[in-house]
Amino acid sequence: MKKLTPSRIALIIVAVVLAAFVAMGLFFSSVNDSNKGEKISTDTAVKMIDDGKVQNATVSEATILSGTGSLTLNGKDGKKYYTSYASGLSQTINNKLLDKGVTVDTKAPDKASPLDAFTPMLPTLLIFAAVAIFMIRQGSFKKNKLAGVEGGKIPDVTFEDIAGADEAVHEAKEMIEMMTDGDRFLKMGAKPPKGALLVGPPGTGKTLIAKAIAGEAKLPFYSLAGSDFVEMFAGLGPRRVRKLFENARKTGGIIFIDEIDAIGQKRGSMGSGGDSQERENVIAAFLTEMDGFESRDNVLVLAATNRPETIDEALLRPGRLERQIHVPLPDIKGREGILAVHTKGKNIGENVDLHSVAKQTVGMSGAELAFVINEACMNAVRRSHPDVTSKDIYDAINTVAMGRSRDSAFMNQTDRELTAYHEAGHAAIALLVSRDAMVSVRPNFVTIVPRGGAGGLTRMNNEETHYLRKSTARNMLAVAMGGRAAEMFMYGEEHYTSGAHGDLCSATSMATNMALKFGMSDEGRLISMDDRGIQMSQGKHDDLVQVEIHNALIRAKELLETEDGRLLLEAIAMELLEHESLHEEDVDRIELETLGRSYAVAAKKTVEVTVEDEPVAEDADHLEAAESAA
Repeated sequence: MKKLTPSRIALIIVAVVLAAFVAMGLFFSSVNDSNKGEKISTDTAVKMIDDGKVQNATVSEATILSGTGSLTLNGKDGKKYYTSYASGLSQTINNKLLDKGVTVDTKAPDKASPLDAFTPMLPTLLIFAAVAIFMIRQGSFKKNKLAGVEGGKIPDVTFEDIAGADEAVHEAKEMIEMMTDGDRFLKMGAKPPKGALLVGPPGTGKTLIAKAIAGEAKLPFYSLAGSDFVEMFAGLGPRRVRKLFENARKTGGIIFIDEIDAIGQKRGSMGSGGDSQERENVIAAFLTEMDGFESRDNVLVLAATNRPETIDEALLRPGRLERQIHVPLPDIKGREGILAVHTKGKNIGENVDLHSVAKQTVGMSGAELAFVINEACMNAVRRSHPDVTSKDIYDAINTVAMGRSRDSAFMNQTDRELTAYHEAGHAAIALLVSRDAMVSVRPNFVTIVPRGGAGGLTRMNNEETHYLRKSTARNMLAVAMGGRAAEMFMYGEEHYTSGAHGDLCSATSMATNMALKFGMSDEGRLISMDDRGIQMSQGKHDDLVQVEIHNALIRAKELLETEDGRLLLEAIAMELLEHESLHEEDVDRIELETLGRSYAVAAKKTVEVTVEDEPVAEDADHLEAAESAA
């Protein structure tokens, strides 16, 4: 049986009221009808009058509500008849009765039934019921506007459950120490922080760190999303803020606002509508409450966002969210630690090397790594393996990074061949630009089996570095355009296809970052714009982006026209047509057999350090370009 929520109760009440109106109408109608005799049509009544079959008649004038009158006839056959007529026929019927010498008794309009009295009110009642249901769903009639967080609970999460974010955990531990042993800091004149902003890409563990802080400090955890403060009705958002802080002060606790950019955007950037005014009122209430509590209240405010550039400066000044704890994508050491956490208690085979898996998952967040392990366990179950094997995990990595393979998808031989050369173009360019490069972008997986929305895919195993170099960015652009260059090389300048759509999207993103964020334009324009500034520029700098992509295509074509380029393109394409998918060792073998030398040994001498820029590469049609650098 379904639970009776307030909205369901309101719907039941509306249904009962409507049913009562209908029942009342039917009741009064049946009572009235039983006293009037046999019902006949208006035409039949007129014919009886014309034929002289009526002895006497009673005429009731039309009512204002119904617009019809009623006519009761006592026939010469001793029976009683009744009918209704339109108000426009009143004079005609009276004249016919008088002409036939029928005794006529004229009555005032029939007394309106209760249903007639309430009929005009029905639209208003229905509108009121709809508004009431909407307000109930919004929680407007609740005494407790913070249902679900009224009684904050101490989480069972600790720092032992967190891996891959050592610096963030270190800062969090320092904040806990200030809260639990504040007297030591106060003696020195230091004030514990009131709040901190957790900054990082989605899936890196910002919420988990906030819960761990509450768990380690043994304090209740009050969690809401920024959107929970934005209400349709003015004043409810600020009221929720005040109620939240009131509850936290009673017991002490950690207040966590996820996605705070939903309410904390820079004022004046949210437009001028009523919704924007409500958001600004929420920010004002939030700032007032943060100014209103002291360190002895044992309250710490944490917030999370992946768009720190949009947050209002008033929220970030000292005394409010004064600290920023950065939670970046994990480096290779961090990924190995995260994998160890998520493989704990699972049947992992002895041949699985987590360090090798970590090297294959550059740019993945903690949430994606957890998904990889879960997908690998599912692969093992599907294949009836007693333990999770390396193949299960590597197939899971490809699924998470590039989508699930569509083995049953039909592809004719012409499209299959074109896809093979397109993917071979990406792979060949990646091998060529990685020679003597400071940062390698060699391919580790190439396939012509459709995955997700792409017809074929190429994944890169680029090494991790602190910074995105201009040369590396241009190598990545050339790789992105390698598929289009291969189509032009094999089929001519007028016969390339739409297969490079995803490549162009990724190349545009990379070239935009180079020209407008990182100051890497050859024209010497040392400008840096955030995403909002780029959007507001309305394409004024498109020429800088176009130049970078055009030059990358020219470079890719020139590389394929070299002897090594032609040999690699043909060899990789033939292997793809035969085997459909190639792994890193297959690509290394093809390079060695085709050119007599493999550059893989030099390319694998990587420096495993913390990465700040995103990885290049995901696939031919959806190549993920690097989005940020230190």
